[in-house]
Amino acid sequence: MLTAALNSEKFEDIQVLNRVQLIDDSMELARTGDLDYSVPLGIVQYLKREQEFLPWKAAMGGLKDLDNLLKGSPLYGPFKVRTKMNPYYA
Repeated sequence: MLTAALNSEKFEDIQVLNRVQLIDDSMELARTGDLDYSVPLGIVQYLKREQEFLPWKAAMGGLKDLDNLLKGSPLYGPFKVRTKMNPYYA
């Protein structure tokens, strides 16, 4: 339900710090194995419309962790191609 709200046109109804927390918490839960990565990856899809810096910062930290996790795996190539298309990926 939160993923759907973030990926709707009304994502800004969720305050920016709450958006940051949703991204950060879901990325951390996925990193520890307590949540499937499909959840945070579904959440960050809304970022193409995000204009605030902090949600992007939270996402970049989580994606960097995922980048490190996937290095050396067969999934790294497709992941790297998708993230390089994002101009905010560092």
